[in-house]
Amino acid sequence: LLFERGDPRGPIHIDVPKGPLTAKSWLEPVRLANSYGFDARTLRRLSDIVEANSDRIRQAWHDHLANNLWFDKDKMW
Repeated sequence: LLFERGDPRGPIHIDVPKGPLTAKSWLEPVRLANSYGFDARTLRRLSDIVEANSDRIRQAWHDHLANNLWFDKDKMW
């Protein structure tokens, strides 16, 4: 799972790359944004993982963005 640098005001999401396969999941609420190549079973498992770890992912998202100089966490919303 990874975060890509993007608009800090945008919805919290994670990207899941695996070779030529990719998926993107929104966090609030947890739902699949898009996917290319993953089967339905894997996507359900991904959704379960994101749901079970949503608090940790949300905190990691904010930490990741706060570590970039171009981003002021206090002005995010």
